Amino acid sequence: MRSNWGKLRSTFFSAAASGRPPPGRVDEDLERRTALFAEKLNSTSLDTSRGMLRNLWALAKPYWWSDTGWKEKLIAYSLLVGALTLSTWNILHIQVATNEMSSQLGDVMQGLFGTADKGPWLAQMTDLMKTGLFIACEYMVAKALKDNMLMRAALRWRAHMTGRLIDGVMENDNAYRIRQSAKPVENPDQRIADDNRDLTDNGLQLLSDAYSSILAIYTFSNILWHMPGHLNLGLVGLPDWNVPHLMFAIGVALPVMANAGTFWLGRRLPAQEYEQQRLEANFRSSLKRVFENAEQIALSGVRVVERHILHNTFNAVAQNAKAILATRIKLSVFSSFYTDIADLAPYFGILAASIKNNLTMGSYTSGAVAFTQVQSALSFAVDNFGKIAQLGATAERLTELHDAITAANASASPAHNPSPPAPLPQLQAPGPS
Repeated sequence: MRSNWGKLRSTFFSAAASGRPPPGRVDEDLERRTALFAEKLNSTSLDTSRGMLRNLWALAKPYWWSDTGWKEKLIAYSLLVGALTLSTWNILHIQVATNEMSSQLGDVMQGLFGTADKGPWLAQMTDLMKTGLFIACEYMVAKALKDNMLMRAALRWRAHMTGRLIDGVMENDNAYRIRQSAKPVENPDQRIADDNRDLTDNGLQLLSDAYSSILAIYTFSNILWHMPGHLNLGLVGLPDWNVPHLMFAIGVALPVMANAGTFWLGRRLPAQEYEQQRLEANFRSSLKRVFENAEQIALSGVRVVERHILHNTFNAVAQNAKAILATRIKLSVFSSFYTDIADLAPYFGILAASIKNNLTMGSYTSGAVAFTQVQSALSFAVDNFGKIAQLGATAERLTELHDAITAANASASPAHNPSPPAPLPQLQAPGPS
C-alpha cells in the first residue's frame, strides 16, 4: 500500500515540477470542446433558436404529451390553463380597465384645470381612485394565483423529468457507461439536480410571459390603430410622404428594430451561458473531489498540485464570466438607450398626431398607456434575452444527458453485448469397471 502511495506521490510531484497537469487530470476532449464552443459562438441566432426549440420540445413532450397518464395530464393541464386564463384576465380585463381609467383621469384633469366649478370633477376623481384601488387588488390576487399555479405545474414537471433521468442513469449501469463512453457527459448530477429545476421554472414563466405579450399586442394595437393622426415626413425635412396610423407605426417599428439589435448584439450569449454552466459545474465538482479525498491528498502530499488545479479551474470560470459580462454590458447599454427612446416616443407621437387633430387629455393619456403596453409586449425578447439564453443552454445540457443515456442503453443491448457461449457439458468420471 505504501509503495502505491509513493508512486502516486512521485507522479504528482513530477507533474507539478514540469508545470503539466498530472496524469488522469488531462481533459482528453479539450480540443473537441474548444471546437464545439467556437462553433456555438459563430452560429447564427436563427440556428441557435431552432436548436433551442427542438431541444425544448424533446424535453417537454414526454410529460406534456406522451408518457404520463390521463390523471397526471389532467392536473398538469388544469394548472397550466388556469395560469394562462389568469393571464388573459389580467390583459383583457385589468389592463384594459386601467387604460380606460387613465383616459377618464385625463379628462378629469382637463376639467379641473379648465373650469371654475371643480366639485363634479373632484367627485369623479374620487370614484376613479376607488376603481383604481379595486383594480389593484384584482391584479394582486390574479398574479398570486397565477404564480402559484405555474410553480405547482413546474414542480410536477420537474418531478417527472427527474424520475426519468434517475431511472435512466441507474438502468443497465448507465452511470458507469456514461463516464466510460467516448464522449462522457460532464457533471450529470448537476444537470439532474439544477438544470431540471431551471428548465421547468424558467420555461413555464417565459411561456406565460410570452402569452401575455401576444394578448397585449392584439388588444392594445387595436387602440393604437384607431387613434387619429398621421405625420407628413416633409415637416421634418424628409420626402413628402404621409405616415398613416402614426402611433401604431411608431409602436411597432421601434420594438422591431430593438429586437433585431438585441439579437445581433447578444448572438454569442447562449453559447457563453452554456459554457459558463459547464465550467461552474466543473469547479464545484473539483471542490467536492478535494474535500471527499482530503485524507488521500494529505497522505500523498499533492496539495500543491490540487491547489494548482483548483486555481486553474476557477480561472476558466472567471475568464468566461468576463466574456459574458462584456456581452451583457453591450446589451445593457443598448437596452437603456432603447428604453429612454421608448419612454419619450409616445408623447412625441401624440404631439405630432395632435397637430391636425383635436385630441383631448383623455385620448392623450389613453394613447400613451396603449403605446407603452404594445411597446413592452413587442420588446419581450429585449427584456428577457438573458433568460432565454440561459434556458437554451439548460435545454442543451439536458438534451446531451438524455442522448448519453440513450447511447448507453444501446451499448447495453444484446446486439452490442452478445451473451456468452453456453458452458461445455461436464464429463462424468468413468465408473468402476
